[in-house]
Amino acid sequence: MPLVNRWKDKEGIANIYGVVLYTDAHAHIKKILADSDYWTALDEISGPRWAIFSVRAKAGFYEMPSPPPGMICMMIRVWKEPHENKLLLKEFEIESTEKLPQLLIFAEGENGEILKETIRLDDSAPEKAYESLKNGIKVVSEAIRNVSPENLKSAEGVYAAVNLSISNYKQWQRIKKGISFVKWIKELLP
Repeated sequence: MPLVNRWKDKEGIANIYGVVLYTDAHAHIKKILADSDYWTALDEISGPRWAIFSVRAKAGFYEMPSPPPGMICMMIRVWKEPHENKLLLKEFEIESTEKLPQLLIFAEGENGEILKETIRLDDSAPEKAYESLKNGIKVVSEAIRNVSPENLKSAEGVYAAVNLSISNYKQWQRIKKGISFVKWIKELLP
């Protein structure tokens, strides 16, 4: 993969990478990435052991299907992927850009297969955009920090450690949402 060839052989850098995927429609993520103070803070959190890139995709859209004359169809919105994103989808082996913004963590396996995991990013407000980026990067960075220097070049090993950390992070996020929901229900009940 051309994106990682420059970093693959650098000493002290893990063979795992991050990509912040977003579109122009994600104004808060875009603003965070363009601000040098935020960028420096995120760089400090990520540490020196892995590389993170950012890629701005062309925004896709939903459209209603148009049936041929005389036909009835279900009116379910269909995601339309812009042609400009085809190379991005192919390189990262992702199906669509429908669920952006996200932090995509990937490693290239020994046989050239892409090992990947994603963390959804919150673009609802600037503070939430920064917080979600910071938390995602922190989870991966802590997992990589726990990998011994002699194992950093083992993409499968580093990916396994990162994947476990991301799984735990996602479970904790679901638990927090569940607790918030239960508190909300309790407030509604007399």
